[in-house]
Amino acid sequence: MFGLFESKKEKQDNLLKKGMAAMASGRFNAAEGYFLKAVELDIFDSAEAWIGLGALYFSVEMNSKAKDCFETALGQKPDDYHAIRGMALVERRIGNDEHAVELFRQLQAKFDYNPYEDPAQASEHDWFRSNGF
Repeated sequence: MFGLFESKKEKQDNLLKKGMAAMASGRFNAAEGYFLKAVELDIFDSAEAWIGLGALYFSVEMNSKAKDCFETALGQKPDDYHAIRGMALVERRIGNDEHAVELFRQLQAKFDYNPYEDPAQASEHDWFRSNGF
């Protein structure tokens, strides 16, 4: 139970931590519940909650839901590394290569992103090479 004087931001942070822990332990339904509760708090900056929910949906190949989450996060924080990367990964997975390349280039320009150092991209090196990375 949340403390009597806990702010919405503190509640959201606690829900995000619980969601990440549940996701890490493979408890999809619990993680989804925590992330959805964090989003429902409807505070001005809920991009982290949307990113967490997007990552959860991406992990179980619910690509349409993941994309919606990352789009919402980008609407709140257009320069967020995790939101851009998440959207790029979804776009790559669903075959929107042109948009995926654009997003990965944003990561390179804004964050000095190197796909060859990203463990999540180990199996995609040929794709990156073929797209000029």
